[in-house]
Amino acid sequence: MKFGLEIMQEPCSAPSSDPAVEQSLRLEIAQLRAELETLRQEKSDLEILLEMTTEHSDTVEAELQREAEETLRESEHRLAQFLEAVPVGVFVVDGGGRSYYANRMAQQILGYIPITQVATDELSETYQVYQAGAERLYPTADLPIVRALTGESSTVDDMVLRQGDRTVPLEVWASPIYNEKGQVVYAIAAFQDITERKRAEDALRIAEANYRSIFENAAEGIYQTTPDGQYLSANPAIARMYGYDSPAELMASVGDISQQVYVDPQERDRFRSLLTQHGEVKNFEYQVYRRDGTVMWLLESARSVCDGAGRVLYYEGMCIDITQRKQQEQALQQRVQQLQIEIDEAKRQRQVAEITQTDYFRQIQQEAEQFKRRLAE
Repeated sequence: MKFGLEIMQEPCSAPSSDPAVEQSLRLEIAQLRAELETLRQEKSDLEILLEMTTEHSDTVEAELQREAEETLRESEHRLAQFLEAVPVGVFVVDGGGRSYYANRMAQQILGYIPITQVATDELSETYQVYQAGAERLYPTADLPIVRALTGESSTVDDMVLRQGDRTVPLEVWASPIYNEKGQVVYAIAAFQDITERKRAEDALRIAEANYRSIFENAAEGIYQTTPDGQYLSANPAIARMYGYDSPAELMASVGDISQQVYVDPQERDRFRSLLTQHGEVKNFEYQVYRRDGTVMWLLESARSVCDGAGRVLYYEGMCIDITQRKQQEQALQQRVQQLQIEIDEAKRQRQVAEITQTDYFRQIQQEAEQFKRRLAE
């Protein structure tokens, strides 16, 4: 480091001057020499400090690098722990489509450790991935992880793994992973075995099909209505009861059950009151109008369907046409009344006959005859 200062020498030939001036010059020269020495010392100290700072900087940089690497290792370790702990399979391929990572669940579902050399166009064949309901391998272009390599996120649930006698239906989600330049460097797929869910769905479909068959083919009328009297659903039997060609025609034609169907609208109020009090009604008999205006009797059982808060969503129930039974009951009642009249008449006649056979009746009859003869005389 150059400071541009040199040691000043006393002049070798100076004209004689005032001793005071000469003394002053000597003092200035001595002061300059002292300042120069101080600068030289400071320069040395700065060079030592710079050297120490450089060495310390290298040490600090190395320490920071070590700490960063340690933090990265810890983060990767925690991430690996997280991925190993999740209850779904995780499968990662690099930007070239080569297998990069698979967690324990992925290996368990796939049945073995993924092969790193497998290319994307060989994934379906290598892992025996089929399209559900079809006897063909899953199309490579449709694989979620392949679509992720093109930057597309997707979800499918129509994949099936076939490994010998083992068949595993899968639901798969896949997403791309980008670098700072926006390039896809990895694709990650998460997947799970949905065997139990598929079984539940199949069972539900069967149950729904059975219910639909019962609903459509039942001899009894089955329905759902709003509390204010609009049909939500109706089966063919109840439509036929009312004289309509189809449930759709019935629901389109009847907008207010209490006014259009009930012969006595107050019976609808009583019906709703029973449902409010008890939540259900059993063997409720009432009269309704058919489409053609004729009257029929219905026997109905129903219940209220409520939400989690206890609010009534709709009524559902079942009814049968008991018009013929009611007519038979009325005819039987009339017959019973007629028989009672006949029985009373027969009883009266029998009682009269019994009375006419008594001695008392004969005596009175004789006295009456004698009284009539006396009157005739």
